[in-house]
Amino acid sequence: MTEDHNVILHIGGPKCGSSSIQNHLSMNPTFTSDDGAASYRYVALCGGRIIDGDDLTLRARLSPEQYLASDPARLLDMDETTMRTCRD
Repeated sequence: MTEDHNVILHIGGPKCGSSSIQNHLSMNPTFTSDDGAASYRYVALCGGRIIDGDDLTLRARLSPEQYLASDPARLLDMDETTMRTCRD
């Protein structure tokens, strides 16, 4: 049995505010909708691992950009185990 999950994917073009979005989400990786009906988490795929929560925030604070984003080259290489991790 599979579960349905909603995914919000932001693919930013130049000068569209991507860095601001990534910075805010890196510092606040877990959040709920305004009405409290849904919860979300920001994750990044780094080195083939899913990074989230406090680990994501710490890595973002240590990075020169002050945010953590997925390595685009790795997104195409995700195997079923990694995809399961994303869904959990």
